[in-house]
Amino acid sequence: MRRLVVVSALGLLLSAVAALPAAAATTVTLAEDHVGEYVISSASNFTLNCNGFAIRPASPADTFGVLIIDSTNVTVKNCDISGFKIGVSVEESSSAVSIRNNHIHHNDWKGVQLVSVSGNEVRNNLVVDNLVSPGEDEPLSFGIELQHADNNAVSGNTVTGHKNEQINLFGSDSNEVRGNTVMGGQAGIVLPESSSNLVQDNSAGGYLFGGFGVGQAGNDNTLKGNHADGDGNGFGFTVHGSTGNLLKGNTAIDGIIGFSLDWAAAFNTLEGNEASGNDIQFAVESSLESGVLAHSEGNVLSNNVASGGFIGFFVRSSEDTTLRNNSASGALGNGFSIEGSDMDSDYYRSNGAILTSNTATGNGNRGFMVSDSWDVTLSGNQATDNAERGFLIRQGSDRSTIENNVAEGNGDDGILVRDSTGTTVRNNRTRRNVSSGLAIWNMTGATVTSNRSDRNGGGFSVYVTDEAPSVSVLSQNTACHNEEFDGVDWSLSLGETDTATWINNMLCDGLFIVQP
Repeated sequence: MRRLVVVSALGLLLSAVAALPAAAATTVTLAEDHVGEYVISSASNFTLNCNGFAIRPASPADTFGVLIIDSTNVTVKNCDISGFKIGVSVEESSSAVSIRNNHIHHNDWKGVQLVSVSGNEVRNNLVVDNLVSPGEDEPLSFGIELQHADNNAVSGNTVTGHKNEQINLFGSDSNEVRGNTVMGGQAGIVLPESSSNLVQDNSAGGYLFGGFGVGQAGNDNTLKGNHADGDGNGFGFTVHGSTGNLLKGNTAIDGIIGFSLDWAAAFNTLEGNEASGNDIQFAVESSLESGVLAHSEGNVLSNNVASGGFIGFFVRSSEDTTLRNNSASGALGNGFSIEGSDMDSDYYRSNGAILTSNTATGNGNRGFMVSDSWDVTLSGNQATDNAERGFLIRQGSDRSTIENNVAEGNGDDGILVRDSTGTTVRNNRTRRNVSSGLAIWNMTGATVTSNRSDRNGGGFSVYVTDEAPSVSVLSQNTACHNEEFDGVDWSLSLGETDTATWINNMLCDGLFIVQP
């Protein structure tokens, strides 16, 4: 027999089977399974304790296992809810509602939803496999969803096996999502169009596309202390088209990208995160949308650790990115890559990037690489024991500043700067690199001053062609105990001359280097 239960605002439990007298606080403890929707409407100070018994539908038309409407101080606990479209729904200005210690499973669409409510909690529930009607036309499947619901708490839940997001906050602000374990589906925990939320100490795994995501127009959120295990798939953490978010102390392993800022992600901060075993550990990128660049800019990455994979830190077509006190080691490719890219026949650069006090160690290609990006600063970085060059500043990187860096034990040049204009190279130290300590190729209008090259394959290498025949100033540079040549290897293309100014460059024994 179907039992539709309604609890009134007066605390009166109305039922086709039984009625209870009004009371200041009412607790209903089930002694058997309940059949039909359990509706709690306009109630206060009411507790439903299923005591481990089940709530099951009376007919396929039943939509909600438990529906709470316009109620306050309501608790639903210890229930086994399955077979409905939605397991539990809290709606219409309900507040101080606690959904806890329930097993909510095998409902068609969603486990738990909070719709336009605030001040509620969903805690310590097992929310599993709420997708019973598979097929192309089924609605979205979520474990726990907040729709335009603010100032709620979702904590300590285990949420697995839903088609789409395991926990989804849509248009919902100032919520706390803490200590949940989510597995499977397209994504773990996502925040589209949601702001000022705290997502902390959660773990996500087994997803197809992403563990944690801040969607377009999701601003000023904090993601802290979370863990994402991609198992070969997706992004650990992604910020897409959003601003002002803080990602701190998170870990991302074994995915495609560990941490991604893309599609007009601006002024976000990534601090103290760790990424390992992903193809790319950290990425900042811009994207084209209908032929218009959705520009990522002003993002700050500090004190992060990248290990393994193909690239440690990758910035493409994104302006004014700051990388500070990060480390990249063991990548098959570059530790740090700052690049422009050709999109839809236009070229977009990563201008204004600042890299300071970062370390690149034991990477399979270069420690640091800058290409086709203007006004880039590399200051106080260290590149050690990388398979190729420590620092490579490539073509089109005009007006760059390379200063106070250390390159040691790399498999090619310590620092190579080439095919650019107006670059300043000063106060750098190179030691024990296989080729030249410092190499300057095809530069126009460069200033190379106060650098020191010790015990490299060669000291300073300057190569000039007719494409860029002038290094403007070489001054106060020192070369000591380099193997192949202990001063400057000065190479000109046949018939070319150079107009560089040489001032007080010397060997370590005090002899001045004379311009060749």
